Order: sequence, then structure tokens, then C-alpha cells
Amino acid sequence: MRNVKQSRFIGFLKRAEAAFSRMMHPEGYVCIGCGKELKEEFHRKSICPDCESELTFRTGKQCEVCGKYIESGVLCAACSEHPPLFDKAYAVFEYETLTKKLVIAYKDGERPWLAEYIVNYMAEYAAAMEINADILCYVPSSDASIRKRGFDHAAKLAKLFAARTGIPQVSVLKRTKQHKDQTKLTAAERFAEVSGAFALNSDSAGKLVEGKRCLLIDDVLTTGATASACAKLLKDAGAVAVTVLTFAR
Repeated sequence: MRNVKQSRFIGFLKRAEAAFSRMMHPEGYVCIGCGKELKEEFHRKSICPDCESELTFRTGKQCEVCGKYIESGVLCAACSEHPPLFDKAYAVFEYETLTKKLVIAYKDGERPWLAEYIVNYMAEYAAAMEINADILCYVPSSDASIRKRGFDHAAKLAKLFAARTGIPQVSVLKRTKQHKDQTKLTAAERFAEVSGAFALNSDSAGKLVEGKRCLLIDDVLTTGATASACAKLLKDAGAVAVTVLTFAR
């Protein structure tokens, strides 16, 4: 019982600390990386120039499907052995240092307003890469994750991205089970783990994607198995192509 009470008390202290921090430092006024006060021209990005220089854009030779770095050829070993069902995946940044701070602060740091800054980068990247689509979808969170965080992080990104780009957003997917961490699984195990983890959220959902080019939004691409599972549902429903765009990989 004591451990339960201690855990609740620690959780209370963390929430109180986060609330106090938000009160003392309104959104955009301090750098998410170093905590320094920002000049007005940097409020929109919420990152100071020094920390912004640490953002690592994904460059170099990449797999033409999932975007993983490769030394030669056109596909990585994973995509060669178990091709994902999406057509191509893009990610703006490496998932390290500041980008990791941004994602964690957005999803688990009780700072949902950071979605605006994340989407700014994603939308600018999509325009630069000429990523086009007819409709916009997102990888849905589980009910447990939504209850814990108070919102669906990918749904919020998709809504802002749609408003920024003009691509119509449709909510057609739902998560039916929470899968475990995939980082230590083989490619085959990863795809098996997410099998059946998603479904169309209504009988009429298929009509929204039939014949459409879909852009699937999420915050981070890790193994690619989750995105592939969602892409399978979209293509089974009649989507002609599924492109994945994430903030980091």
C-alpha cells in the first residue's frame, strides 16, 4: 500500500511541478532544449538558435521505402526480406538529443502545445519534398494512452497538419490492442506483433479512402511495423497509395 501511495504522491509532485513550470514560463517563451528565455522572434519555434543548431536533419543514403540509412543498393535488409505495406516513409529529424526532448515533452510532459512547433517542421519538410496526398490519416493511440495523456498525440498533429497544408483529414483507424516494445524483435516478429492491432473505425470508413492517396502521420517511426499495419488496412479499404510522414526516425 505504501508503494502505491508513494507512486501517487510522486505523480502528484511531477504534475504540480509541470503546472508551475507552465505558469512561470508560458508556451513558447522559453527554449524547450536549454530553458533559456527566448527572444520574441523565436517564440513560434520554442527553440533558441543554439539548440536549433543541434537538430539533426536526416540526410545521407536511405532505403527508398522506409528511409533507414544504407551503405549501398536501394533497399535496407528489412524491407528486402519483409517489405512494408506503405509505399514510402519520410522523417524530418533523427530521433536524438533535442528531437527526443521535443517528442517526450509533447507526449508525456503535459505540453500538448508543442504540437504546433512539431507540425511546423513537418509541414515545411513536406512542402520541400513535394509530398502530396488526397487525404490525411494518423496512427491512433490506444484508449489507455489517451486516458493517461489526456489526448491522442498523433490525432492532434494530423489536425494541425491538415489546417496548415489543406489536405483533408479523415479519422478512419482505431487501435484494438496495445502492442509491446518492438525494439528487440526481429523484422518478422515486429510484423506479427502488430497484426490485428488496428482496425477501421466504422463500416463506412472504407468509402473515405477508396481510390485515394493517403498520407499517414505519426510522431516517430521506429520499426515501421506499426505504420505498415495501418497501411495494410488503408490499402485493403481501397487506398491507391500510402505515404508515411513522421517528425523523427
